Parts: sequence; structure tokens; C-alpha cells
Amino acid sequence: MIALNNRLAELELVIAVIDGGSFSEAARSSGRTASAVSKAIARLEQRLGVILFHRSTRQVTPTEAGETFVERGRTIVAELSALERDMAKDRPEGLVRIATSAVYASFILVPLLNRFHAEYPAIGIELCLSDRVSPLAEAGIDLAIRAGPLPDSSLFTRSLGKVELINAGSDAALPFFGLSYARADTKWHRQPPPFLADDGATIIAAVRAGSVQGFVPRFAIADMLDSGYLSALDPTQTFTEPFHIVYTGRAANLPRRVEIVIDFLAQHGRVG
Repeated sequence: MIALNNRLAELELVIAVIDGGSFSEAARSSGRTASAVSKAIARLEQRLGVILFHRSTRQVTPTEAGETFVERGRTIVAELSALERDMAKDRPEGLVRIATSAVYASFILVPLLNRFHAEYPAIGIELCLSDRVSPLAEAGIDLAIRAGPLPDSSLFTRSLGKVELINAGSDAALPFFGLSYARADTKWHRQPPPFLADDGATIIAAVRAGSVQGFVPRFAIADMLDSGYLSALDPTQTFTEPFHIVYTGRAANLPRRVEIVIDFLAQHGRVG
């Protein structure tokens, strides 16, 4: 059995002979010697059991069998070229806009970008960072990473697991730093809260600096918990929040680039 790539090469060689009008012209266009072209055509004719070319000292012309072979062969080559172009169009490329918090981006997503780029170099990612939840379609967002319970909606979701949140600090006497916007769990809030922010990354930075206490994801302070610089100030206040990828439209209707990012994050971007 002749390998498919060799058979295609033979077909292209026959076409080159006809287009060039001689073995020498086919040799120049294919990067072979005229002798190698002649021998390759002879082997093909022997395998097919037909003569493809009339040979003379001055020219090479196709036989009736040769003309039929080339006519159908051109169709095959053209269809293969069209298939390759169509596949290239389906190759995932373009920009995917992700709405996420600075916390998830900094600690989970950004460390994965180099790996993602190595696997999908034609797909770009734009991070739109905010703890606030905004409608995906209105903001031109392809997908979002959201923490906490999800309200009933038309959005589709993929789970990223659950993160453990710890009221941590270097000293229990430090002031509490809380979120300035409503969250489902009341543990996020103290009355009166000395400090407020609408960005969880700011609270993490302050807790890591040793200037406040506050609820932070375990993955954001794991190194400091291990070193003993920070501790869980009240283990009974530890709780969990789910993380999800949310997006509009069923997976079957998503652009391929968006589907790839969702699958990649679901596999590698879990919080727990």
C-alpha cells in the first residue's frame, strides 16, 4: 500500500509535468532532478498499468489516460486545498474578554497565561477586572468568573470549585477590613466596619501587610499561614464560597475560542 502522502506527491508531479510540458520543467518546480521525475512517473505508470505520457526527444505529451488522470487529479488537489483553507478558518483564534476579580486573576488565572498561550497562541485574553457584577452582553464580555451563590438567570455555568475564606490577620486586635458592597454571607460585614473597600485584592494586600484583619481566600495567604506570620483569628468563622464560570448561550453555539477558554479554566483554573 502506497502512503497517501506519496500518492498525493505523485499526483502533483504528474500535474507539474503537464503544466510544465516536460520532465525538466517539472523537476525545476518540484526541486528534483529530471531523472528522478522520469523514474517516479515510470513507477506510477507501472503500478496503474497505463501509459500516462507519450515521450519523445523533444516533448512529453499526455496520453488519453494521462489526461483523465490529471483532470480528476486536479479536482482532488483543489478539494484538498479547499479543505485545508476551511480548517484554517475554524482554527481557534481571536480575543476572549473575561470579567473577573483581581483576586482570581492575580492568584489563579495570571499564572496560567503562559501555559494557555503555549497551547493556543492565536487566542488572546483580555481581563476586565472588577468585583462588581455587570451584565455580560451589555459589557461585551465573553465569560465571567463569579464568586458566591448565583442567582437564577439565563446564564450557563461551569463550576470552579469552592474556596475557603478565613478571617485572618497577624493579630486579633487589628481593625477589620470589609467589603463595601453586599455579599450573601453576613460574615463579610462588621458593625461598624472601620475600613471598607469594593475590591477584595485590596483587603488581601492589607491583611498580608499585617495592618488589618479580614476575610480572605486561603489560596491568597497560604504561604503566610504556613510561615506563621498570619493565622486564622477565629476558626469558627471560616466559610466557603463557590466559584463559577458564567457565560451566555449553550456550549454548542459558542465561538470555538470561548469554548476553549472555558474548558481550559474548568480544568486548570479551579479554586479548590
